[in-house]
Amino acid sequence: MAAAQFYVSVQGKGVAHGFLLNTGRYSMFDLGNATKDEIRIHSPEKVMDYFLFVGPSPAAVIAQMTSISGRPPLPPAWALGFKYHTKNSMPQSFIEGIVANFSAHKVPLAHVVIENYLNSGEDLDPEAFPDPAAMVKTVGAVPAVLDQGCKVVLWLDPHVHRTGTTLGDALVAGNCTSDGWQDSGGCGCSAHAGCGQSDVWVERCEKIWQAHVDKEFLSAGVAGFKLDQDDGDADVK
Repeated sequence: MAAAQFYVSVQGKGVAHGFLLNTGRYSMFDLGNATKDEIRIHSPEKVMDYFLFVGPSPAAVIAQMTSISGRPPLPPAWALGFKYHTKNSMPQSFIEGIVANFSAHKVPLAHVVIENYLNSGEDLDPEAFPDPAAMVKTVGAVPAVLDQGCKVVLWLDPHVHRTGTTLGDALVAGNCTSDGWQDSGGCGCSAHAGCGQSDVWVERCEKIWQAHVDKEFLSAGVAGFKLDQDDGDADVK
């Protein structure tokens, strides 16, 4: 999921250093396997852009790395709590039952991540989720972190159906397919015919996505999103 290519190495007495390879492409780190006391890094980049952090403590290495990569804001307390990630086959009624079971056994549950979409990034399946707002209310009634109630989080990726859906039609009308629809089999909903990835990095397209998310999900009380498939495929610029 577009992980940072970064490591921290701790030697004797807690002395540490760190290394960050500035690339999103597949690379390989060999830390003393081929040759003892030797670090080998293989990358397809023609020029390797990297940062070496001298520490000397692990905490200092992390501070130095985040001064380059950026430091995220502290997420809300519920986002750091225990979560339950549903399977794609779980409908609204089953999810509400799972949450009630957690509550009955007094197991704190901060949020539920739901992946069951009719189409990725579009509308919740109306048969599996007949009343999303009621589900959010039912789930939220379960005590969780700091008595805020359990939250609902939705899985979201940039792959949508090309036409015939509100979001797909809006993206086409907004000229958000500059590279054409990049079909990537097995990625999100693109395992289905007629599905692909839009230009989510373009500002006008971002606004179309935001309007859709506001109307379909945030208005129903959804608290957040698990972003997926956002690192791009080799053929998606």
